[in-house]
Amino acid sequence: MKNKISTKNSKLEKIIIEACLLEDGFENATIGQALVNATKRFHSEYSWQISNQGRLKACEEWLSGIALQVPIWNDEIEEMGLNSETYFRDLAKAFLSLTDNQWLPFGVPTQKLFDPAEAL
Repeated sequence: MKNKISTKNSKLEKIIIEACLLEDGFENATIGQALVNATKRFHSEYSWQISNQGRLKACEEWLSGIALQVPIWNDEIEEMGLNSETYFRDLAKAFLSLTDNQWLPFGVPTQKLFDPAEAL
């Protein structure tokens, strides 16, 4: 069961990382730079929701509002082996997990995020 959870998290993290690298101007950025950009966007665009609903709910809404180029159709989500009913919540958890523990005030990523082959 542990491997299944790990695989699911890996898929979600890969979706987040790839979406961050698709952002305008970040196609050639490091994974760390792209994640910092997405994190700053999230906090800038959803600061009110973060304060009033909490980070997880706000992030779930941000991602379901097509903030990043992530799969949104149930068919696509289910073809990847993910649950379409919990997808955006799971994706939000993955986004927050990737960004929460990686940064001392924005911009100091861990080395892991600079190795695209290892992260994906």
